[in-house]
Amino acid sequence: MAAMLQIHVYTPHLLNLLLEPCLLGHGQGSANIIHLTDYVVEKGSDKHIAYAASKAALDNMTRSFACKLAPEVKVNAIVPALIIFNPDDDEAYRL
Repeated sequence: MAAMLQIHVYTPHLLNLLLEPCLLGHGQGSANIIHLTDYVVEKGSDKHIAYAASKAALDNMTRSFACKLAPEVKVNAIVPALIIFNPDDDEAYRL
């Protein structure tokens, strides 16, 4: 859990805070922060609980920084999701 939180929450949080002075003061919508989350935030995961929890925390942090830094900095997340299964993925995996 600590490793997942370090990668997905603590590090982006620190980077956002450290870079905030560089991002502000250039006009409305002139700077962007983009976080990479995961569709697992919406559904959870019984196999990767720490990963899912850390991505959920990142999702919430993205929303919080968006509120904090608006309107000067646009803060968004890219949320990739599986679009096609592999031929050998069994039914249990597909659920």
